[in-house]
Amino acid sequence: HVDALCHVLACGMPPVLSPRFTAGLDKTLRLFQVDGKVNSLLQSVFFPDLPINSAMFTKQGAEIALSGRRKFFYIYDLQTGRVRKIHEVQGRKEKSFEHMYASPDDKYLVFTGLDGDVVLVSNQTKHSVGHVKMNGSARAVSFLNDGTRMLTAGGEGKVYVWDLRHQKRCVHAFVDEGAVSCTSLAVAANNAYVAVGQDTGVVNIYDDTCLTTGTPVPRKAVMNLTTGIHRMEFHPDAQMLAIGSRVKKDAFRLVHLPSCTVFKNWPAGGACMLSWVSTRMVVVAWRAILR
Repeated sequence: HVDALCHVLACGMPPVLSPRFTAGLDKTLRLFQVDGKVNSLLQSVFFPDLPINSAMFTKQGAEIALSGRRKFFYIYDLQTGRVRKIHEVQGRKEKSFEHMYASPDDKYLVFTGLDGDVVLVSNQTKHSVGHVKMNGSARAVSFLNDGTRMLTAGGEGKVYVWDLRHQKRCVHAFVDEGAVSCTSLAVAANNAYVAVGQDTGVVNIYDDTCLTTGTPVPRKAVMNLTTGIHRMEFHPDAQMLAIGSRVKKDAFRLVHLPSCTVFKNWPAGGACMLSWVSTRMVVVAWRAILR
């Protein structure tokens, strides 16, 4: 388990069998061997100049990328134990890369930047390969399952779809119904659903027609939470969606799909299918083996 005094902001469950991790504002990455009983701590790696806001497996679980409110980020190699500091993203003026995302095809690390910019970094070279620019602020990023298209959203309540194969151009945009500001995005692994979280706590769940329609009508507007949505994640089989806010205690819900109904008996103590920290939802990682 993680020390209760540690504010964990990220956790990871790899695509292949390897250690799980937690990371947070205590500047420490912790690797665990999870067996459901002992869950032994294998290693702790301390990053003296980086309170960690985002961390994720990349390269099919061979590396962990870590970032925070700094203009640099780190790469940890699980095979060699080597820590590599990427001192800056060349050509960028941002002083914080705390919001980091990885494309599912492992080609890009993506950071939300200034003035609506979304910065793309090659996962191979760790150098900037360009950016896309949306109107308003950039606050959320997600991807279709093959990584060829990226979704972004932010301060104007609109979702943009970018084709990363062809000059990273915008190929579609749609208005999120009722939104003033979008704060979170999630796409189901089968691309059948897109969830858009708002600063009011509303989560709109769309089917895939939103990817071709400018003003789609959501299948369901989930209104069980009242503070801004900070994280959402679909289960790998697309039959459940986890939504939550870090602002309010127990602001966490599970939504069944395709019925779009909210489970009434959750959250509850001892839930094993989600990574849960101090009753405040700050990270979500589904165990793909669960059905």
